[in-house]
Amino acid sequence: MAKKRDLIIIGGGAGGLVVASVASQLGIDVVLINKEEAMGGDCLHYGCVPSKTLLRSAAVAHLMSHADHWV
Repeated sequence: MAKKRDLIIIGGGAGGLVVASVASQLGIDVVLINKEEAMGGDCLHYGCVPSKTLLRSAAVAHLMSHADHWV
């Protein structure tokens, strides 16, 4: 017979990972189902995080290219 769980989360994206982590810390028996091999979802691998990294890198490159104005 299959083991009963308190909470089943479908999707290992940013939201699913946070919910699973918090629920586990609260002592809830959790199972997380993810169709992809890597956890994190689109936001972590393709969207939010890479975009923010690219934007910050571009801002730093811009500042460095204009560093002579600050000295």
